[in-house]
Amino acid sequence: MRFRLVSLIALAALSQPALSQTKLSIFKSGNDLHSACGTDLNAPTGLIEHGNCMGYIQGTMDAYMTFRAETNQPSCFAAGVTGVQVRDLVVAQLRENPQERHNTAARLVVKAISPLIVPCA
Repeated sequence: MRFRLVSLIALAALSQPALSQTKLSIFKSGNDLHSACGTDLNAPTGLIEHGNCMGYIQGTMDAYMTFRAETNQPSCFAAGVTGVQVRDLVVAQLRENPQERHNTAARLVVKAISPLIVPCA
C-alpha cells in the first residue's frame, strides 16, 4: 500500500508531458504552492501557510526519494542541505518560472530539487 502511494505521487510528479496534455484533478498546483510559500508570516494565516509550504515540499521530497529507493535508484541529498535551503530553492524556481506554475506542485518541487540529488556515498 505504501509503495503504491509513493509510486503514484512520484509518477504524477514525473509525468510532465502527460500532465500538460490532460486535465487532472490535483491537490496543489504550483500557483497554490507559490501563494502558500509567499504568505507574510505576520498575516493572520501566515504561520499556517508557511507550515503548509514547508510540509508540502518536505513531503514531496520524502515521497520522491522513497520512490527512487523502491525502484532501485537510491540517491541522497548533497551533504549539508537543509529544509530551509530546499524551500528557498523551490520558491526561487516558482518565482522565476511563472509560466510553469499551472503544473502540479509535486512535479515542480521535484524539478527544483533535482540538482541536489547525488549518488549515495
